[in-house]
Amino acid sequence: MIGTQLKKAAALLTAAALFCALAACMAPKGRVTPSFKPGVYQGRANGNSSEIVVETEFTNDAIRRVTIVSEGETLRVAQPALERIPAAIVETQSLAVDAISTCTVTSYAVIAAVEDCVRQAGGDVAGLSTPLPAAPKKGDTVIQADVVIAGAGLAGLSAALAAVDSGKTVVMFEKNDVAGGSSALSGGFITGIGTGMQREVGYIESVDSYLKFWLDSAGASERRSQADTSAIRSLIERSASDVYFLIDHGVGLHEPNGMGGPELRWHHSDWRKGWQASSPAGGVDHIVRSLQYLSQKPNFTIYYTTPVTGLVTNSQGRVTGVTAKAEDGSTITVQNARNVILATGGFARSEELMKRFCPSFPTEWVNAYPATAVGLTGDGIIMAEKIGAAVYEEGWWIDLAFVAAPGFYRAPFNNSIRSANFIADGNGERLYSTSDPNGVRSIRVDRSIRETGVVWAIVDSSLREASALAEERVDGKNVVKADTLAELAQKTGMNPATFTAAVERYNSMVRNGRDTDMGQTRLTAVGSGPYYAVSGKISTMGSIGGLKTNEDCQVLNTNGQPIPGLFAAGEILNGKYFNQVYVSGCAQLICVDTGRTAGTNASR
Repeated sequence: MIGTQLKKAAALLTAAALFCALAACMAPKGRVTPSFKPGVYQGRANGNSSEIVVETEFTNDAIRRVTIVSEGETLRVAQPALERIPAAIVETQSLAVDAISTCTVTSYAVIAAVEDCVRQAGGDVAGLSTPLPAAPKKGDTVIQADVVIAGAGLAGLSAALAAVDSGKTVVMFEKNDVAGGSSALSGGFITGIGTGMQREVGYIESVDSYLKFWLDSAGASERRSQADTSAIRSLIERSASDVYFLIDHGVGLHEPNGMGGPELRWHHSDWRKGWQASSPAGGVDHIVRSLQYLSQKPNFTIYYTTPVTGLVTNSQGRVTGVTAKAEDGSTITVQNARNVILATGGFARSEELMKRFCPSFPTEWVNAYPATAVGLTGDGIIMAEKIGAAVYEEGWWIDLAFVAAPGFYRAPFNNSIRSANFIADGNGERLYSTSDPNGVRSIRVDRSIRETGVVWAIVDSSLREASALAEERVDGKNVVKADTLAELAQKTGMNPATFTAAVERYNSMVRNGRDTDMGQTRLTAVGSGPYYAVSGKISTMGSIGGLKTNEDCQVLNTNGQPIPGLFAAGEILNGKYFNQVYVSGCAQLICVDTGRTAGTNASR
């Protein structure tokens, strides 16, 4: 199954191009031949972050062609849906095609736009939406491999690169229908200290200097630290070689930048030109390039839509393989493997595990405000615990953005609400500086939710886009409108005297040009009404915690001893590096470094 994803996409596109072949023109077995008014029609539907316009051509009895006319979805992240859904509709002559699991909203938008075209052409939408017959189940299979990897995100792929280079036979399983995990949704910035690219631009920073920055950032946490300073130092010491590990495997990275500051610590994809580029998903380039390298290797095989369901152990407790569930429902078992690597990501999409590890995080926020891959449900953590693995019982979340509306964190209302300069707790006190790191804001929001039940973003009439979008959503609960600040406080349950005094103090500091209370750098006064209070939530891009491991990325049991045959890489083990404050640019570094470490050691 080497290069399965590329081959599958090519096959679908070929089917569309060869429409006139009889097999492509036939309606699915058991379905009445459809009838359409021949012609070309345009349909529209709202996607993840844009309107998608689709053009569909019909003959008397078939869908001849589906073409995406325009869209503004996230570059490359949405590409599987934009390419494969139209081709699948033509190939199957059906609207009942499977959404791409990593971009479901885009997938359903394309299908909805084609439905619109079907209606215009007088077709039977209900008939074309009839579920397709299930593929026949194949028999269960047993396969062999030296190294087995669960999860095809950046950590798993980095492990595969190291293991394949060592000459070992590698089998990888991915639960979704495309590779990438949350790394594919990220900006793709990778921290590197002491790289040649930094020296070329005259930027020199020591390991000690960056370690201090890391620990100072972590110092904003409000609970006892669980981070391992020795592990963090080792990670930083290897960071430059991790950057070149990617480059040596065809992953393009170029000159470092400071994300707006003078510290040139972060190396970004040569596909995303600059840290403020319009697309947020530079990380997808790392996935594509890694897969291109691996697809050329005869000792690498990847199974998509095939989640690992359990670990296989022998009588001595050594992990010797895995069981996985294939797309057709059959079981694939890998036996007699040298080692297994869990790179299944964190648990930010699991309501059960978020409740267990992050009990103060509102359960109803977990899947309503997504910024992570859909597959981050803690599968590897659960499997490893069943055989005695130790975990970090105190988890946290990696805060990405302050949001207000369900759906993608970059949706228009969520983007606009972040222009609010005054954030209040349920009592009316100013909550945090909008200049604070995401992790610090996350801690303050958590405290406010626990102590006062809510967080409010204050929007005035000067914030034209935000106020216009808020006006459309006024419901007296999540979005409250008032003509005066005192009235706004009364309607929201804030203390009017506390709130108006807090706003006045903030405005006085704006007039003086300096925030002496919180150090906020973007200072814009709360101006004239009408005013809106918008209930704020957190959009997370991952979790902190997971499995405990040693310096070789071996998973430890509850007695602190390595579980033979079991390694981990990536977000699943990041509890040793963070507490409550995530250090920007380091998630990708941890994926590469621990993946490379696990892949190397699992091959010995």
